[in-house]
Amino acid sequence: MLMSDSCKSVVPQPLRRARGDQGEDEMCRMQRDTLHTKVVLALKKPLAAAAIAVAAGAGLSAEALAACSNPVPNPGLPGNYNNWGPSAICAGVSAGSSITSALTTMDIAFLTQSTAFVSSPNSPVPNQPGSGMWMRGVAGENTISSASTAVGVPVGGTYAADSRSRIGFGGFQAGVDVGQFNIGASGLNLIVGMTGGVLTADAHELAGVGNYTFDVPFVGAYAVLTKGNFFADVQVRGDFYDINASNANVGLVNGGMNGNGINVTGSAGYRFDIGSYFIEPSVGLVWSRLNIGTLAVPGGGPFGVPAGFYSFDPIDSAVGRAGLRVGTSFQSGNLLLQPFFSASIWDEFANHATSSFNCPAACAFSLNLDTSRVGAFGQFGLGMAGQIANTGWLGYVRADYRTGDNIEGWGFSGGLRYQFALDAPVSKLITK
Repeated sequence: MLMSDSCKSVVPQPLRRARGDQGEDEMCRMQRDTLHTKVVLALKKPLAAAAIAVAAGAGLSAEALAACSNPVPNPGLPGNYNNWGPSAICAGVSAGSSITSALTTMDIAFLTQSTAFVSSPNSPVPNQPGSGMWMRGVAGENTISSASTAVGVPVGGTYAADSRSRIGFGGFQAGVDVGQFNIGASGLNLIVGMTGGVLTADAHELAGVGNYTFDVPFVGAYAVLTKGNFFADVQVRGDFYDINASNANVGLVNGGMNGNGINVTGSAGYRFDIGSYFIEPSVGLVWSRLNIGTLAVPGGGPFGVPAGFYSFDPIDSAVGRAGLRVGTSFQSGNLLLQPFFSASIWDEFANHATSSFNCPAACAFSLNLDTSRVGAFGQFGLGMAGQIANTGWLGYVRADYRTGDNIEGWGFSGGLRYQFALDAPVSKLITK
């Protein structure tokens, strides 16, 4: 429902009461009560997109902000804040949404079944040593929705906002490891290794003027424990964020900031063999924390946003996963092949991410921003693992689709491994 021209300059309820205004006529009131301004911010290419839907909160009218694609002044806001306030809020929500989306992408991009691409020999002698090296690549796109709020505006109250972001990504990971197999004739195998790689992203708002690029190299270590059909693994990783941001509404062109993150991932599963078929349930947990610097904005833009800076509180993430992989194994020539299907449920348990905008020289307040997380979603995958018989070469390819209330996306991944213990069969392969 659109508002008539005579109803567009709506003064927020608290200010009308303070001034003694008599309120709108009945038609304007009905229009005001049904109108919700939708705003879309988004991030494109390998990392992102964001959208913001503005609704009434704490007594402020739903018309308080215009669409972030054109954040025009709002006459219901006091002083010159009515000129630059909407632009500052939109830019802050855009940055906050893109950063949390980047963190979610880093947490799940390489995690399909386990933390590392490893294998074990078929019938090792007691205390048999072994080693291997591997590499895999990923590429894909996610569209993520979140709810945001802006509090601390001069008139008080809260602006509620829904955001939506489209995120593309691409990267690679490599690792080397050594193992001790059939330790003490117990059937227990232990593999430890080092890993590193990089994830890159470029984010462009679907509606609006924000652009963000992310380069995130990482290094880490992992350990994998197997016995029979049971496997468990853990990985500790350091992530190093290099972020470039542009947003013409706040005069920002190629602004930079850096961040450091730590990521701890663990998973476990068990494989049930049923003839030539198998069923493999597994669970996993990803915990991470990102500390990021401030983003300085020179100010300006169409509505004269004052110079200032956005600061970001540490962003925590805790993503749980429960999944099932089913498949079969067969031989074709000298190839041992294992087609499989996987389904899993993921859930982000962490609290909202928070940030703020400060402009010490021009305003005596902070604009505090709050962004929700991705929540629960399902992931479904199809893939093929394989080994060249009587060699140490193994590999896999897989495609995944993600869907939930706040996310929809797809991804491709593939990897190669060379196992120096030559009898590592596909039946023992852990495809991650």
